[in-house]
Amino acid sequence: MNRMTVLLCAAAVTLGGRLLAQEAQTRDKTAATPSAAAGSAVVAVPSPPPVDLSPHAVTVPGAGGSRDRDSAGAGALKGVQARQTRTGEARLLLGGAERTVHRGDLIGTDVVKSIEPGRLLLTRALADGDEATVVVSFDAAGRGRVRIYSAKDHSAALPLPVR
Repeated sequence: MNRMTVLLCAAAVTLGGRLLAQEAQTRDKTAATPSAAAGSAVVAVPSPPPVDLSPHAVTVPGAGGSRDRDSAGAGALKGVQARQTRTGEARLLLGGAERTVHRGDLIGTDVVKSIEPGRLLLTRALADGDEATVVVSFDAAGRGRVRIYSAKDHSAALPLPVR
């Protein structure tokens, strides 16, 4: 049985080599004679279509991100809802109570820097003296999504000392 397997493999390699040589000869002939005589076969391989590099919408399969995924440090802004937002003023539902905020007001420890329709921009003082930017975006139903941005990774731990 082992001998039979070796013979079959040898036959396959020989046949494959002959097919590749025949294909190369055919390719050389068609490349050398672009205008083939009448009645002869011409092997033509189409060029690949050009790649479309323009931006376009893409749908990714699977469930999208949940709207209730706020940043870990959302604090007092967790679950915030907007009743009305316009330039310079916002009526918000914070912790079950309605509140009107303006530029310079405090929400928890965050200072309101800017209010635009559908968006609040706040700043937060951090323990190490650094400052973070807090962005609250509201969808059409008024549900808020809190994102906190900082120049440093404050969750990074210091490495252990070397002994």
